[in-house]
Amino acid sequence: SVDREMQVYLIIAIFLLTLIIIGGKQGFASVIGLAFTAICILFLFLPMIYKGHSPILSAVFVVALTTIVTMYLVGGVSGKTAVAIIGTISGVLISALFAFLFCKMTDISGYNVSSIESLIYVRDQTGIDVGQLLFAGILIASLGAVMDVAMSISSTIEEISHQNPELGVKGLFFSGMRVGKDMMGTMSNTLILAYTGSATGTLLTIYSYEMPYLQIMGYNSIITEIVCGLCGTIGVILTVPIQAFITTVALKMKK
Repeated sequence: SVDREMQVYLIIAIFLLTLIIIGGKQGFASVIGLAFTAICILFLFLPMIYKGHSPILSAVFVVALTTIVTMYLVGGVSGKTAVAIIGTISGVLISALFAFLFCKMTDISGYNVSSIESLIYVRDQTGIDVGQLLFAGILIASLGAVMDVAMSISSTIEEISHQNPELGVKGLFFSGMRVGKDMMGTMSNTLILAYTGSATGTLLTIYSYEMPYLQIMGYNSIITEIVCGLCGTIGVILTVPIQAFITTVALKMKK
């Protein structure tokens, strides 16, 4: 095997320097947030699952923790950040709820994933709950997009309110919704393309073998990617009105 250790560290260093140079103080705060998220995933989330804790509850805990820390690092200690945290956690939990419903409808669970043989062996040695891993993964995967939407809408509405203090609740809410609608399209594409990219090998296999339609509809890998992508996207979409409403109400109550 090729020794790629130094190359990997160099690539990471280039990424971090780019983020800090372009982003300045906020870029540096983002680096700290990324480091904290990585530490939570590697030294908190995975060990909790490995020790037999519920993957879903572990994911909820890690999502809440990383959201709070990252938001305050990037947005500072303010009401804007607080409401963005509430909107982010709400959006991620909505994604998890739809994931649970859709997976029940399509008879998909953590046992349908491609690496199930290895996971079952690990389960027999440790007692992890393999069935919940898929839902935990959806929670983690949707966090970034939902966080982006929540903070953007919260910041936009606060700025609009600052520039036009006389604007009422209805005006602020619909201003946030107009911004959110523009973000829906781009963020939905972001999530769908991310899941599509991860399944490129599977899609190419289906195309090459000219797999029949009915066989595709029964192919676990494809249906799982579709369900995961749509659940994350629904979470992003519903975060828009939730965040617009929470931010608007919070600003008016503050005044």
